[in-house]
Amino acid sequence: MSRRTIAIVVAGAVVVVVAAVLAVRSLGTTSRYEAPAPAADAAPAVEAAAEGPVDAALPPPAARVESVEGAVTIRRAGADSPVRPGASLEPDDILTTAADGRAVVRVDEETSVVLEAGTAVTWGAISDSLSSVQLDRGFLSASTGEQGGRVFRVQALDRTANVEASAGAFDVAGDGEQVAVAASSGEVTVESGGERVRVGGGSYTTVRRGERPRTPQQLPGSIVAEMFWPGDPSAEDGSRLVAERSVVVRGRLGGGLSGVLTIRNESTGQTVRVVTRPDGSFDTTLALAEDQDNALVVGGTAMGGPAIEEQRAVVAQDSTPPPLKVRIQ
Repeated sequence: MSRRTIAIVVAGAVVVVVAAVLAVRSLGTTSRYEAPAPAADAAPAVEAAAEGPVDAALPPPAARVESVEGAVTIRRAGADSPVRPGASLEPDDILTTAADGRAVVRVDEETSVVLEAGTAVTWGAISDSLSSVQLDRGFLSASTGEQGGRVFRVQALDRTANVEASAGAFDVAGDGEQVAVAASSGEVTVESGGERVRVGGGSYTTVRRGERPRTPQQLPGSIVAEMFWPGDPSAEDGSRLVAERSVVVRGRLGGGLSGVLTIRNESTGQTVRVVTRPDGSFDTTLALAEDQDNALVVGGTAMGGPAIEEQRAVVAQDSTPPPLKVRIQ
């Protein structure tokens, strides 16, 4: 082989080696124009995006009327209409029970409210932590869930007094000037006049408009109603004689407690539920059987649970007209 040929071969080999070295270096170096490697947390972001948009917010919970007795109406947007079981209540709805009415409202799975006769409440909104009503007048009983759950609030006296509880059962009675609160179980907070008191199970308190709540008192085991029976009690058998076909029965619960009474005429079978005023006074009209003795029986339950001891009276209705007197001159 000539020297010229050997030189050409050597030169070619050198070129091949140099090219190989450059190729190896290029494989180990990233160009500044290449896209960077994806970040470690990019995959979760893609997965989240793949899940699509978040579902729309669920509508707020709504209270529902569970049962109705007698006449119960709802005022919505200024219009009154009868209430039927299953009806939903919206904020600012006014629910009213007539003298013969009664309604049970289910607020949620843990809280229910009973509206006794002659009661009017304005319904509030329900949130995750709070549900509320405004007691315009009358008597309501509330049963709430577990401690730390949704708080149930009753506003009274034009929202100057607040009653709150998240666990237990309590009664509230009010007439616009005074409110009475009694807890049968759990604990209730009553706030008015810048002061707050706690009412435990078996205790009660009263509040007047703009004033501080009175010191809670223990509920008695039972209560005797002071009755003012109609008629003249001068009959020999102890009955009370009246000429009217209907009479007004009046009374007052001892201790000034409010409550719900039943007054029954055993002669006619008529039974009337009567809700006292916050001071414990009450009155109602009762029909009588004509020309016979009417056995009237009064009993019931005071707020917070004490029994109202049963009392009886006999009212004799006599429709015989008085003898005609003729005066001769």
